[in-house]
Amino acid sequence: MKIGKLIYGKVTGFTEIKALGARVRLTFDSVTNANTCLSDNPLKSDGFTASIPSTLVYSLVRIKVSPSIRSPVQCGNCLRFGHTGRFCRSKPRCSHCSEANHKLLSCPTATSTDPTGFYCKGSHISSDRNCPEWIKQKKINKIMAVENVSFPEAVQFNNNNRVIKLTLFLKLYHMIALHLMSRLELTHPQ
Repeated sequence: MKIGKLIYGKVTGFTEIKALGARVRLTFDSVTNANTCLSDNPLKSDGFTASIPSTLVYSLVRIKVSPSIRSPVQCGNCLRFGHTGRFCRSKPRCSHCSEANHKLLSCPTATSTDPTGFYCKGSHISSDRNCPEWIKQKKINKIMAVENVSFPEAVQFNNNNRVIKLTLFLKLYHMIALHLMSRLELTHPQ
């Protein structure tokens, strides 16, 4: 069966179909249409799987595609994750003793006691990157980027200790997205 007949009416926004052996490459007119095809995968019922290629070609330059994994954002004021001190509405918390209502500079025990982590009560300052909570937040950010899921879903994945199937998720920067045609490869089992 010709691939054009399979795709017609199921996938929208593509500008080119090219057969590559057992694979088919679709070129889309926008990143939005390519992402819709990837997330909904309208051809799944016909045995096709959608995946993002490992490289893109832009102006004759090969660009390696990989997920964008951000470092956890920790507030310098309240020491919680997910926001910065600029947008914090909580009371200040000391990164040395983890007590509320004062900061490190005015901590009465900063020179006389060992630091105490806010989350794990370990013997490190609360912003230490070796803290188990910081490592957990980093893992959650990786799940969000690789699996293209929301923060609550990534927390649920992490808490259930599920084995995550690593799939590539491409987050194109706005500037590149304006100039680049997304390429999507469909593979049909033989």
